[in-house]
Amino acid sequence: MKTALVDVDGVVLDLFGGMVRYWNVRAHQKPWPPLNDRVIMVHDDMPTELIDRLRKFMLLPTCYENCDEIPGAVDGLERLSKLGYEIVFNTAVMASSKGTYEWKFNRLEELID
Repeated sequence: MKTALVDVDGVVLDLFGGMVRYWNVRAHQKPWPPLNDRVIMVHDDMPTELIDRLRKFMLLPTCYENCDEIPGAVDGLERLSKLGYEIVFNTAVMASSKGTYEWKFNRLEELID
């Protein structure tokens, strides 16, 4: 059997979009920059405020409940499976957030039959 190694954040789940929705709607914080102005990956040269918001969001047990599917991701995974691929998820977690794996995979189970 062939194996497809798939990342979760930004590939299957829209972590950054979930964070933006959380901060703009639920927390009523200063609105996030427009879609075309935001940075997708965490980098050392990102504004400190952006990094701090992302870290706070990722420590919430509900953070992945706010994350939608990246459009077409689940369909793509289903197609790979039908072609005989074993799907293996590969993902990183924050060291200070022990529940991150569980939160991610709970959300994946909701999206994938």
